Amino acid sequence: MIIRPITTGISNKNDTVPEFADHLFLTEVFESTFSHDFGLTGFGLITCLRGQTLFYINDQNLLLDSSSFAVVNRGSRLKLSGKSASQPVLVFFRSILADVVAAEIFHKNVDSEKEPTYEELRDRSLIEHIHYTRASLNSQLRQVMRLSQSCASFQALKTDALLRSLLQNLSEENYKAIAISSRLPVVKKSTRVDLYKRLSLAKNWMDEHLTANIALQNSAGIAMMNPEHFLRNFKTAFGITPHQYLMQGRLKLAKKLLTETSLSIQEISEQLGFEVLSSFSYQFNRQEGLSPSAYRKQAGMS
Repeated sequence: MIIRPITTGISNKNDTVPEFADHLFLTEVFESTFSHDFGLTGFGLITCLRGQTLFYINDQNLLLDSSSFAVVNRGSRLKLSGKSASQPVLVFFRSILADVVAAEIFHKNVDSEKEPTYEELRDRSLIEHIHYTRASLNSQLRQVMRLSQSCASFQALKTDALLRSLLQNLSEENYKAIAISSRLPVVKKSTRVDLYKRLSLAKNWMDEHLTANIALQNSAGIAMMNPEHFLRNFKTAFGITPHQYLMQGRLKLAKKLLTETSLSIQEISEQLGFEVLSSFSYQFNRQEGLSPSAYRKQAGMS
């Protein structure tokens, strides 16, 4: 694993997709405005641990900060720019290793219905969009930076394990994306990829706004679709309606609040955006088979 400043990374003039000898981790805290053109890249992920950075992936403009990241497909053209005090992070995975992981996932799921081809698994265009960062990702990236300062072989092995874990997670997500997108009633690949990305963007946006009063037209607007078209395609892709997806997310958060905080049931109901307590209790009981207070008692919190 190599860690180095972005300014000494891939040559701007390189139009050949690189195959790295190992994982490549590039990061730097910039003290002034900056701009860098990486040309074509390998498969990896990009984020920003401090401040904001504007990334350009082919024809997409993605503004990322510590709460978000994006995947870069092998062969995509990447540029970035930002202001002072920002810290972009780029992680590229060895091409051969990424292909091996994709093959492992293929064989592990070989009995699945409508199995993707191996060539599809090597293409990560479906997940090449903004994702919202789980806290664990930032923690892993910061740990990689700390470990990379040591020459000890044990630290190097631990760093490699962390990056391989990231690779595995992204590859699993790509596999799921292929399976989900295959349900969409679209023949042309580029159209199917675009439709899946827009649906995923709306779903990710809903994940970040679970407690808000979200109407169908709000989510449809994020996906840049009319509400009817969005509702139909969302249900086809994910098997549930946008409203059902939001409710599942809220109730999952409710269980976390019930077991990890001392908030009252009323406070949790209000925090989750339910207008009345009875509505929250009804929805919770419908999904879990017991009331919020009984669930908390069962978890030993009362």
